[in-house]
Amino acid sequence: MVGKSFQSARIEYQSFCALVNGKSQDFAVFYGKTGKPPAPQSLFRRIAAEIAGISQFSVRHKVNRQRAVLLRFISDVLDELITLFPSPYIHIGGDEVHFGNQEWFTDPQIQQFIKDKQLMNETGLEQYFVRRVADIIAAKGKTMIGWDEIVDAGVSPDKAVVMWWRHDRRYQLLKALESGYRVIMTPRRPMYGDFVQYSTHNVGRYWDGYNPIEDVFSFPRSIEHLFKGYESQIMGMQYSLWTERVADVKRLDFMVFPRLIALAEAAWTPAGRKDYSRFMRRLPFFLHWLDTKDIYYFDPFAPERRSEPTAPEKEDVLQNG
Repeated sequence: MVGKSFQSARIEYQSFCALVNGKSQDFAVFYGKTGKPPAPQSLFRRIAAEIAGISQFSVRHKVNRQRAVLLRFISDVLDELITLFPSPYIHIGGDEVHFGNQEWFTDPQIQQFIKDKQLMNETGLEQYFVRRVADIIAAKGKTMIGWDEIVDAGVSPDKAVVMWWRHDRRYQLLKALESGYRVIMTPRRPMYGDFVQYSTHNVGRYWDGYNPIEDVFSFPRSIEHLFKGYESQIMGMQYSLWTERVADVKRLDFMVFPRLIALAEAAWTPAGRKDYSRFMRRLPFFLHWLDTKDIYYFDPFAPERRSEPTAPEKEDVLQNG
């Protein structure tokens, strides 16, 4: 692996994540036929087309997850990732498989496999696959991270960390904690940076509201009762920014700052010392520092001073969802 380009490593990581999320298949099919991954340029084009947006997930998603070659492929990719990135954790995704598993319902081999393994249904197959991947990762001395869907897969809490992202399913957070999982909190509301941050902004997601800086700062006050007694299992929180509507660095910075500094306060300031008014009095000093770095941020003190950057011209299929 010495000398392997970062681009190739990134492509392999994207391949792995897209596969486990149920959002790609071409590279797995190619690998099964040849015993090696396709050329990076070809692979990147195929994967990029399918992970670029949910609107494209329905193109072709016939990943037969019971095939031994698929598990071998994943094991081989993981070996390369571990060599490149010596982290104790590997994030597999594992979410939203229902966007890409329609052909499982009619594929005779898959249906027979479900019957043979007594998996009950297609969701059972998904969970079987997640457990197999967790075993592969654990055998390599690493810990799997997955989105909160993996809580229902029966993965041992010793082998996995859960990222709670579905803010409208608080019970999934509680279920993860009660089951003994360590948890990273990154709920869509308020921790998704692709959500609108101000009432006059036109580009971005909504879900019964949006994600202003005050909500980021205040988190997790509204759900503290859910993890009372489980504090030792909360590993932290994450600000997630998905880039379907981010075409350049200018818009990226605008959606990140200053909400990211509010996240830092939310995560590292003891609850008894958090004070939003005091935070806002200190914030201008940070904004001035951003000015010195020529970073195009949203100014909550003068919202009209910096116009909202444009975004890619496409249907916002993630609106309100």
